[in-house]
Amino acid sequence: MYKLLIIDDEPIIRQGLRTIIDWLSFDIEICGEADNGADGARLCIELQPDIAIVDVKMPVMDGIQMIEEVRKAGGETDFIVLSGYSEFGYAQRAIEQGVNSYLLKPIEQEDLSAKVVQLHKIWSRKMSSRQSLNELRSLKLEKAMQRIVTREAGTTLQNEDMVLLTTHLGLPWTYYQVILLSDERRDLEPEEKEWLIVKLRETYDSERTGITFNIGTYVGVLSNKEHSDVNGYDWIPQAKDRFGVELVLAVGSAAVEIEGVADSYYQARFLIKNKFMNSRCGIAVMPGITSFDTCAASIEDAASFERIRDLLAKGIEAGNKQMISQLLRTAGALLLRQDWSENQIKAAFSALYVDAMHALAMKHGQEKPTSAEMTEKISGIDAQYSLERLVSYLEGCLHACCEAWKKEKTNDSFQPILDFISAHYREDIKLEFLAQLFNYNSSYLGKLFKSQTGMSFNAYLDDIRMQEAKRLLINGSKVYEVAEIVGYANVDYFHLKFKKSVGVSPSSYREKGKAL
Repeated sequence: MYKLLIIDDEPIIRQGLRTIIDWLSFDIEICGEADNGADGARLCIELQPDIAIVDVKMPVMDGIQMIEEVRKAGGETDFIVLSGYSEFGYAQRAIEQGVNSYLLKPIEQEDLSAKVVQLHKIWSRKMSSRQSLNELRSLKLEKAMQRIVTREAGTTLQNEDMVLLTTHLGLPWTYYQVILLSDERRDLEPEEKEWLIVKLRETYDSERTGITFNIGTYVGVLSNKEHSDVNGYDWIPQAKDRFGVELVLAVGSAAVEIEGVADSYYQARFLIKNKFMNSRCGIAVMPGITSFDTCAASIEDAASFERIRDLLAKGIEAGNKQMISQLLRTAGALLLRQDWSENQIKAAFSALYVDAMHALAMKHGQEKPTSAEMTEKISGIDAQYSLERLVSYLEGCLHACCEAWKKEKTNDSFQPILDFISAHYREDIKLEFLAQLFNYNSSYLGKLFKSQTGMSFNAYLDDIRMQEAKRLLINGSKVYEVAEIVGYANVDYFHLKFKKSVGVSPSSYREKGKAL
């Protein structure tokens, strides 16, 4: 919308000018009025109207003097000069001030409309020319910024770039810092980048605190102030509502000279490229130690993904949520040690979940989870955009499994321990491991075993193993095979245990079974 200022000392003339033509049809709105040249000059300088209709003869300051004052102050308003006099002197002075629209009173509607149409064409040409000039200047600035932030170490800044940036940004600054923005899961579309650049320019260009530029798949900002709260942009939710964009940003290191801008850019780019591995503060990727780094410091060399998978299934059986959470973080730390990519880590956690569910089902003779159930969980894993979120998501899934497992079991708090032994007697189970798994003190659990079963833990475990060994031997299994199946790595030790428990050797018991 263009702005019109009416300046005439006669109220009836001002009233007539307001209604003589439909100004809104010309995309023009009246922004003010004045009844003398001095007030007219002041309003022209303050309001900067696109067009002003000015009477020549006015008190305090005539129209031509007023135009001269406005031009001295740098005003670019287009004037239509009104006069009841056709003297050449007035017209000549008006022309000297760049006025080419001169109308005699009384004003005819057709004449005024023709002048406005003429001015409209001039404005359109000016706007097109100004827009082209601004676009060219913006393109040059963007190219200069791209060259500066991607400059290789040891190379010098181009003088042309420095002159352009110094003129536009008022360099040197005392502080330089690069900020990069992107989407969590994909490259930004051109339309999304354009919208984002407009929003950033509203923040930085208006305050002259930085310059926004397009670089590769990112939108960048070179700022001259420290950013203590990069999550404070009030338009962040709009990006998601309008485009479905989930913004993520990274802030590079601060520099005190423009030569350090490239280092700031490359640090921000490294952070945003590795956003999945790093911790977050709102939408900002944060460098430094994560919870996985802390966990990695305590990982035993013997820890492995296979061991974690096995323990996860046991943790679900025992309802030990704390153990599950710790195992998932240990898994994350192990994968970070191996410098795996985001997709590799997601695939590894998907396999960990599927294998743990299958192992749990096989141990207890249950049906394996359906393909639809597995696909849902794997899709959920793939949707997480940071390792922290992935682990939290998987924690929720496995904690829910714990709750579901509890509901299937008896209310007897000791029975789950016996069920666990029945499912895992083939393994190297220790009382201490059971105590840790089910959150008992090992000494107390030993006494609880005696009171609940009438046997010590070791005797109870041996009894279960011997019952299974007898069944296998009677069915014709070989002694060394039976020893391994029921959990004895040493055949001779199995032989001694069996004879002590049953009264005959395993081979004799096997032969006895054949005779039956």
